[in-house]
Amino acid sequence: MSLVNVEFPYNFAPGFDRHQPIASGYIYIGEPDLDPEIGANQKTIYFVQEDGNEVVGSQPIRTSAGGVPTYNGSPVAIKTEGDYSIKVLDKNSVQVYYSPNSNVPEALLNALQTVDTLAELPDAADNSGQVRYVEGVGVVRSDGSDWVPD
Repeated sequence: MSLVNVEFPYNFAPGFDRHQPIASGYIYIGEPDLDPEIGANQKTIYFVQEDGNEVVGSQPIRTSAGGVPTYNGSPVAIKTEGDYSIKVLDKNSVQVYYSPNSNVPEALLNALQTVDTLAELPDAADNSGQVRYVEGVGVVRSDGSDWVPD
């Protein structure tokens, strides 16, 4: 099993509106392109403690007053296997951050035209070389005859 670090866009979970840490927040890690807050979509996670020990974690992951993921009150790094989705909620369970797939850089995702289903994609022949993001599927590219996963 090959584990990857769960990366945040910052070293802590920030509140984008006030640029302050998300104190006492909730972090969920799930399968790519699925809502990680739903238990069936959650991935197995591992906490890397300050001494380097890895322990199986549970969700939601709570954040400290400084917005750092914690386990038993101590800061931890988070690992999981493969790509993942991530959702961060504030202490009132209001969504602050969501990324559907760790493999798709957020800047690219924000630049892509997004559709909900494959049926909503335009004609591939008229959009050769174009890239779109399909919810639940990921990034697709037109090869001139069909839309194929990128």
